[in-house]
Amino acid sequence: MFLFKKKAKASNEETEVIETVTSKPMEDSENESDEELTKEAEEKVKKKKKKNKKEDKEAPKEIIIREKSVDEGDFYDSPEADPDSISEEDLLNYNPDDEEDIDGVRKRNRADKNKGSKKSAKKAIIISIIAVVLTIVLVFIFAGGSYSFKNAVSNIQNWFMGTDAGDGFPVGLTGSGADKMGFFSQNGEVFVLTDTSFTSVSISGEENFSHRHSCSLPTVAYSDGKYIIYDMGGLSYIVGSGTEPGRKFIAENGINSADISKSGKYSILTQSQDYSAELLVYNKNNELIFTYKYAENYPIATAVSPDGSKAAAVTINENGGDIYCVIAIFDLTKPEPVAQYVTAGNFITELHWEDSTLFALGDNALVSCDSYNNFVEYEFSGSTITASDYCGGKMFVSVSDYNYAGSSVLYIFDNSASNVKTLVLEDRIEDISAYGNYVSLLMKKTVYCYDTVSLTLVSSGSAAYDTISIAMVNDTGVYSLGVTEVNYISLKLEE
Repeated sequence: MFLFKKKAKASNEETEVIETVTSKPMEDSENESDEELTKEAEEKVKKKKKKNKKEDKEAPKEIIIREKSVDEGDFYDSPEADPDSISEEDLLNYNPDDEEDIDGVRKRNRADKNKGSKKSAKKAIIISIIAVVLTIVLVFIFAGGSYSFKNAVSNIQNWFMGTDAGDGFPVGLTGSGADKMGFFSQNGEVFVLTDTSFTSVSISGEENFSHRHSCSLPTVAYSDGKYIIYDMGGLSYIVGSGTEPGRKFIAENGINSADISKSGKYSILTQSQDYSAELLVYNKNNELIFTYKYAENYPIATAVSPDGSKAAAVTINENGGDIYCVIAIFDLTKPEPVAQYVTAGNFITELHWEDSTLFALGDNALVSCDSYNNFVEYEFSGSTITASDYCGGKMFVSVSDYNYAGSSVLYIFDNSASNVKTLVLEDRIEDISAYGNYVSLLMKKTVYCYDTVSLTLVSSGSAAYDTISIAMVNDTGVYSLGVTEVNYISLKLEE
C-alpha cells in the first residue's frame, strides 16, 4: 500500500487528504503496520486543524489611528519617516496634542499657515469694498445736488429720524426777538442771536447749546465753531468755541466791530478819546498780538483772514461834505498797513473774509481785494440793496430800483468784484442764503432755490407769513426765522 498526500484549500483553511491505494494483496503482518500508520496520520491532521483554528483566533488586532481635525493652515514640520522605524506601541500611545510628532520632530507652523488667514483677509477686503461702495451710493442718493458728505449725513438723519431726536420744529426763540444778521447756518446747525442769548439748534430741532449774554446791542461773528459776541458801542465781549460757554472780557474803549477767524485769532475795532480808532488783534489764547491806532478816521468794520496772518479795517471820514471809506490791509508782522483803498460816496456796511478774497459791501458798491492786495470796485448804479450773503468765496447781493416792491436783480460775485453773474427776477428779494453751488431767495413768503452755475430754478418751498430771514442747511432744506420761532422748510424739486 502506498500513501499519497494532496493539499486542498477551502474557506482559507489548509487540509490534508489521505488517500489509501491498494495495489495488491499483502500479508497480515503488514496490515497491522498499515493501520498504525493510518491512525498516526489522522491524529496529525486533527492536531493541525486545531492549530489552524487557534491561529485564526489569535490573529493580530487591527490598529486604528484617529486623525485629529486641524486647521487648514496647520502642518507638521517633519521629514518623511520610515514606517518600519515606528513601533506599534508608539502608534497606539500617540497623542496628537503632544508638542512632538511620532517621529520625534517638534511641530511648528510654516509660512503656509497663512493660507487660511489670506482667505480671511480677502473676505475682509471684499466686505470693505462693498461697504465703501454702499457709502458712496448713499452719499449720491442723500447728498442732493452738491454731493457733500456732510449734506448726506444731515439728509440721512432727517430722512430716518425726522424731528424725533429733538423737540421738533418749530423751535421757540429764547428772548423777545432776533435780528436777521444774527441768524445763519453752518455744518447743518442753525444759530440764532437774540437780545438775551446765543443759541444753536440741530436739524432735528434739538438745542445744542444756549449761552446767555448781557449785551444791550448784541452782534455775533462766527467761524468754524468759534464765535465772538460783542456789545455794539459797549465794552463787553464774549469769546467762545464749540458748545462750552465763552469767556467774557471788558474792553478799554467802546467796540464798533469785531471778527473771529478759523485760526482762533480775533480782531476788535474800537473808538477812544485819545484816538479816533484803534485796531486790536488777539491770538486764540486771548493775548494781544497787534495794535494799530488811527488819528483821524473813525471805525466802521474789521475782519481777520482765515489763516490769521492778516487783518483788515474799514474807517470813515469826510472831505468837503462827501464821505469816503478807507479799507486797510495789515500784515500782522508789520506795524503799518501793507495796502489801502479809498471808496468815495460808499458807506461800507459789511466785511467778509474767507478763502483768499476780502469783500467789503457798501450801500452803493462792492469792493474786493485778492491775496495780492489788488482792489476791484463794482458800482450798483444807485439801486437799493435789499439783501446779501457770503459763502465759499462768493458774494451774493440783490438790488432793486424800488424801495418796497417791484423787480430785483441778483448779483453773484465769484472771488472778485470783476467776476459777476446777474439774474433778473420779477419779485423783490427779501433775503438771501447760499450753500455750495446753490442760493435760496425769499420772495413773497416763498423760498426759491437756484443753481448758481446754470442760474436755473431747482426747487422751492413755502415759508410762514412772519418769515424775516432764511438760512440754508443744504440744497434740500432751509431754516426760517419768524418773529417768535425758528422753523424748517423742505424744498421740493421743480418739475
